[in-house]
Amino acid sequence: MKLHAGNNVIEKSGDFEESKFSIEASSKAFFILSDGLYSNKVLAVIRELSTNAYDSHVDAGKRDVAFDVHLPTALNPVFFIRDYGTSMDHENCMQLYTTYFRSTRNNSNDAVGCLGLGSKAPFAYADSFTVEAYLDGKQRIYNAYKNEDGSPVFSLMHENDTTEPNGIKVSIQVNSNDVNRFNAEASKVYEFFKVKPNFIGEKISFRKIDKVLAGDGWYFDDNADNNLIIMGQIAYPVDHFQIMGDGDNKEARFIQYSDGLRIFVNIGDVDITPSRESLSYSKDTKINIKSIVNRITSEIASKIEDQIKSQPSLYKARIKYVQISDQCSSIKNAIESLQKSITWNGQKLFDNIVNESINVKDKLSLTFLSKSSYRKKINSSKDVEFVNFTGDMKVFVDDLARGGLSRIKKFMRENQKAYGDEQKCYVHKLKDGETIDNNCLYDILGGATKDDVVLTSSLPKITYDRSSSGSSGGLPPIHIHVFNEETGRFEVCDMSVKYENAYYFTEAKGNITIGYKDMGESYIADALNFMHKYYPDEVDGMTFYAVKPSVIKNRKLAERSNWSDAVSVMRTVFNKAVADRKQDIIDCNVRYGLSANRNEKFANIFSATKTDNEAKRIVVEYNKYEKRISSMRHEMELVRAMSTIIPNCNSVDLSATKIDNTKFSKRFDDAVQKYPMLKVIANMGYYGNVSQNDIKVVADYIDTIESAENMSNILSRI
Repeated sequence: MKLHAGNNVIEKSGDFEESKFSIEASSKAFFILSDGLYSNKVLAVIRELSTNAYDSHVDAGKRDVAFDVHLPTALNPVFFIRDYGTSMDHENCMQLYTTYFRSTRNNSNDAVGCLGLGSKAPFAYADSFTVEAYLDGKQRIYNAYKNEDGSPVFSLMHENDTTEPNGIKVSIQVNSNDVNRFNAEASKVYEFFKVKPNFIGEKISFRKIDKVLAGDGWYFDDNADNNLIIMGQIAYPVDHFQIMGDGDNKEARFIQYSDGLRIFVNIGDVDITPSRESLSYSKDTKINIKSIVNRITSEIASKIEDQIKSQPSLYKARIKYVQISDQCSSIKNAIESLQKSITWNGQKLFDNIVNESINVKDKLSLTFLSKSSYRKKINSSKDVEFVNFTGDMKVFVDDLARGGLSRIKKFMRENQKAYGDEQKCYVHKLKDGETIDNNCLYDILGGATKDDVVLTSSLPKITYDRSSSGSSGGLPPIHIHVFNEETGRFEVCDMSVKYENAYYFTEAKGNITIGYKDMGESYIADALNFMHKYYPDEVDGMTFYAVKPSVIKNRKLAERSNWSDAVSVMRTVFNKAVADRKQDIIDCNVRYGLSANRNEKFANIFSATKTDNEAKRIVVEYNKYEKRISSMRHEMELVRAMSTIIPNCNSVDLSATKIDNTKFSKRFDDAVQKYPMLKVIANMGYYGNVSQNDIKVVADYIDTIESAENMSNILSRI
């Protein structure tokens, strides 16, 4: 590799005594140039020997041929690299390995090496290493080692005939404690090698690359967070501070706000430090990096448009855009002028592109769960107006009858990412008629499918600890009952005082005591189901048990910090339920009739009319009321009952509530008076089942009156 070297013009005002600088060959100098040069010595050995092997293959016209790498194992702790390149004769071996800064590749950008230090890199790790040179049927074995004063020595140990192909093999004995480290560092060195080596001994796997956006000589890797320049197949980290200067520093800021940026440059485009561990930020290097970054930013806008348009659905397009912008926040600045025009099939990506969100208010009922890595608590909200696609966002479809939220929370706790990341989960509970293949969520998200969401049925079930802490005198373990959120019922389990976050009820003969009243276990299970369904935050992480009084006393549960009274939790939840659902409780305990004059028998007739009329509108309103009451009557009766049973719990006093029983009846009965024929029918004893034909006849009569009235109103305005 050619280095960027300048020619200095020197002007002298006279003749002066001069002396050129020189380097004294000493053990200290050799230590600095070998051992002291590298901070990561294992990585240096692998990198330097590998680039030498690659360069030798390039010289021999074997650029696409793999060289051999033996990775150390516990049984064979040796690292060696065997290339099949040009090799060297004895004279070149003796000169190259004993002369620092001697390189045969200073004047070519076809080769990675140039400094004449890489062949000595093994001294950074070991006090000796072996070199085997195969050339034209001869094998020569050399030993490189440090002598008594620490100076390196290179000795020919043996020479013999061979049938091996030409090339060089360099071997190093590895400390058994470093076996795994050699393998780990090797995966870093060879990540960007176009032709991976032929691995002998241990095999290594390479990190998966996910290119979210790619252009000419660059891409963003979604599975990485560092930024690299790759030259000669070797990766160098990019320090944005080093290219800052006067001006807006847009190139430095682009790199600063990028993650996983990979830039590939030609050999010689940038300078490197002697250790090859980092870039050398010379003037030419800075200019070249800035030029490359400017080229990348000019490509980004069109690349994003192409990526978005190629997605199979609007949902996928939204995910792709967020994935790209998360890799580099500078991307948003780069395409600022296009933010209004980037669409998918003519549809805008987001309602708010800055927040990368869509509005779901009045369209969808979602539960939102969020968890910070700094806290154990999972926050939940049902007042979701926007779905924000940024960050660690997941969408769940709850296809379970019960227990879905608990599974999701368990999943969130077990899959917490790095500190600082917030998990965001949107949960859609399937409604009547909806399936995992067809529901309103998919359309609103933009054509998502079940493959784009997580089904709660696919998550692991909640398991309960059923191991016993033993019983005295070698007797069988004591059995208690545990509430299983998955089944919604109490089940038998063994007793242990070591259970965590345990909440107990007092149980005897299948009944649970709440205050002064004994309730069946199934009824309390219904109450717990209600608590988990509507107030999951209040019972998050809790396990409820039904325990006999003697066990509570003998095991001293009231004195244990990990056991608590379950009734107190119920009191907290049902106090909130009474406050939140007071009007619902009243509505479910008060019967509003459609008619006070037995006119409700005409409801089906008005529903069959084609014209818009007041009685029909009231029937529609009443049917919605009936449907609402029917859907929640059981739960509201449960809330009212539990609030009166639980000691010191607030309740709804229906006797003190003013009820208007004419909410529907007065308006409906007044509206019916408009159609005299209905009175005639009623007087004829028309109370039973009405045939569909009769319904149509009467409905047509009502439509005739309404049409005549509408025409009269029109004529009166002419």
